[in-house]
Amino acid sequence: MATINTDIAQKVDIITRENDSLNITLNMSTSSGGVYDLSGKYIVLNIYNSVSDSSLMYFTNRGAADSTLATLFSDAGVELYDNFVVDTYTVTKNSNISINTTTGVISISDINFSLDAGTYKYKIIIQGLSSKQTWMYGKFKVNG
Repeated sequence: MATINTDIAQKVDIITRENDSLNITLNMSTSSGGVYDLSGKYIVLNIYNSVSDSSLMYFTNRGAADSTLATLFSDAGVELYDNFVVDTYTVTKNSNISINTTTGVISISDINFSLDAGTYKYKIIIQGLSSKQTWMYGKFKVNG
């Protein structure tokens, strides 16, 4: 297991193996070492084509893990981050990200992760009612 300490908007390249499981755990903390407040946060992992920027896989915590999230944003008049047009090739997974508001841990997992071997780009966005931050971004390489 690798440990990386970063601030927001840090470039971190990820390398995985084709047809392998995807498991990313982020332990979020404030600059003073306290637990990062993840309550009411919309988390996105967007994996996209490195040439055309079209989204290939889009993971969020919007589904079963946090069914009130869309309502929270809608009631506040704020749109959830969504910068791509969903097409037939985009895999949107609305329950593959879970958060623990007590510990500040974000867990991203996909047992049936399937991207062809190649080099892609990704970004992890954390959106609150009054802010939207790119937390991590970089290359997402899948080895065959």
